[in-house]
Amino acid sequence: MTFPKWVSLEAVLRAGFNYWEPSLGLDKNGKKCTVYHTKFYMGNANLVVLEYLREHSDGYKRREFFFRTFPGKHSGEYETLEEAEPFFEELRKTFSRKYRIPGKDLEERILQSVKEIESEKVTLSQN
Repeated sequence: MTFPKWVSLEAVLRAGFNYWEPSLGLDKNGKKCTVYHTKFYMGNANLVVLEYLREHSDGYKRREFFFRTFPGKHSGEYETLEEAEPFFEELRKTFSRKYRIPGKDLEERILQSVKEIESEKVTLSQN
């Protein structure tokens, strides 16, 4: 099952993803994954889901998901590709066992993160 099958339209829209359309691709050490990205400007938070199709030598395929939020600019906020390197480095860090998440938990984690980011917005706007 892919990202759109694990996450409802309601959750996708609440988080601000561009429906279920991938934002970009990422290659880390020859492993290619699809990146779904959204940005919360007031909280300065990037929310990313990486989707990777792992193929085993016996032909078995397994879809893996990686989820993370991190602060900072996103790739489109930089003037050059070189300046955007910190964003891409954060994406490469996300593509690791530490951030792997079962597909069945994706929607819950996305909504939980959105709620936390929104509560931070309220705190920020009150200061």
